[in-house]
Amino acid sequence: MESDSIRDTESDLPKATSQSIFKRQILLFLLLQVLLFLVLVSLFLQQYVQTKQLRTEQLNYRLQLAAEIITRDLNRVKSDLIFLSLLDETRNATETDPASLELLQTTFSNFEQSKQAYRQARLVNREGQEIVRVDWNEDEALVKSGDELQDKSSRYYVRNSLSLKPNEVFTSEFDLNIEQGELEIPHKPMIRFVTPVSTETGEAGNLLILNYDGSRLLQELAEITLPGRTYLVRADGFFLLGPEKDVEWGWMLGNDHRLTNYFPLLKNLPENLSTTNGVIWNQEGGFGFFPLIEGSIPETSVDSPFTQLVLISHIPGREAFAETWAMSYRLILLGGVITVLLFLVTRMWVIATMRHETQLQLQKEKEVLVTSNRELEQFAFVASHDLQEPLRKIIAYSRLSVKTTMINSMKKVKNICRSSLMGLSD
Repeated sequence: MESDSIRDTESDLPKATSQSIFKRQILLFLLLQVLLFLVLVSLFLQQYVQTKQLRTEQLNYRLQLAAEIITRDLNRVKSDLIFLSLLDETRNATETDPASLELLQTTFSNFEQSKQAYRQARLVNREGQEIVRVDWNEDEALVKSGDELQDKSSRYYVRNSLSLKPNEVFTSEFDLNIEQGELEIPHKPMIRFVTPVSTETGEAGNLLILNYDGSRLLQELAEITLPGRTYLVRADGFFLLGPEKDVEWGWMLGNDHRLTNYFPLLKNLPENLSTTNGVIWNQEGGFGFFPLIEGSIPETSVDSPFTQLVLISHIPGREAFAETWAMSYRLILLGGVITVLLFLVTRMWVIATMRHETQLQLQKEKEVLVTSNRELEQFAFVASHDLQEPLRKIIAYSRLSVKTTMINSMKKVKNICRSSLMGLSD
């Protein structure tokens, strides 16, 4: 109906103005479209920038939470380790006293049952031989003895811990547990904490080792309730906690699933990821980096392989800007509706403007015509007044001429009559 009213309005205008109406409408419509486009783009960019800032803060906050979880757990384990090392049962346990070893086994069993966070509690002598070992198998403590006790002298965490002083702690690399020289199946992520037990003379004696169940820590990191995901990688890019299970522990399982292989756009990062810090954005989303350097985790007395790990928070671009893209679709729809309205409004406005201009033009022409008629009437009046005197003279002369002619004619008639009468009388 609105279009019918527009057509009716157009029909009232001269056909010669149709092209002018179209040109004016196009110019006005394009100008308003440019302004509309700029407004919509500015709204989109404002939303994009705000969303990116929010996601960046969330990435950093996820890293902060993850680092706090790691710090809390490591502090807890360190506290448990020092506590056990100070117990009389631990300090008095010797290979020459089987009763002391059995007492320590009971202590380890009770400890593991109460904590349920440790896969193993061990006492290793200075030669690297296990003398007490209690494993935790989901719901029960298993005491190892005899041939089940292993020689760990070749393991790096034993060798590196021999130089420790009492109350100093060595934190091992975060890796998969190895038993009898082979990876334990199913895979069990493990962190080993080692401290020497103080002897009666205050010197470093047997090594107390707690194998912390790393799967608990990884699960906590994965369950942080913020947009995105948390990854834990080594400095060389291998995943401990990755986007998929299949890409984790690659250096131990013989594959090359690294961060830059899974996310190719990060290939320009340094080979040593421990030098990377902050948030990076690319087409694969946002990545926050937090290297676990010295000072970012509980202090250790010797260089710890654990400090070669890097926390990464990641949110895919599609997830990060889902609301922004949803808003863009709404803006496009809104822009389409406004465009149709602008077309109709500009059409009506231009027609109304042209109609008004035409009326003004007609009014001006009417005024000019009225003025011209008035001037013509005045001219005619003056001209008629000026022509009246000659006309009166002409009329008077004509009347006089007619009168003279008639008199002469009458005389002639009389003479003719007189002549005729005289002729008859003769």
